[in-house]
Amino acid sequence: MAAPPILPIKVEAYAGYKAEERPVAFTADDKKYKIEEITERAVMEREGRRFVSFRVRTDRGGDTVRIYYYEDEDKWYIESKIEG
Repeated sequence: MAAPPILPIKVEAYAGYKAEERPVAFTADDKKYKIEEITERAVMEREGRRFVSFRVRTDRGGDTVRIYYYEDEDKWYIESKIEG
């Protein structure tokens, strides 16, 4: 099971036939990261809260991180702080 989200982030998302369909970029610690690839996507539920988990590779050195979209809150989070 995915680790709990710990850091709120701002995300630019592609919205196709539904809102917030997939992330295309995010900002954490005042740095913008372009998402080069989504390597994993899963819809999950924990304690009655539904969220979508994405494992993404960024344009900054190919860092791979996990980000979450909580549908009921309409908010995005990142699993951990990105170093660098």
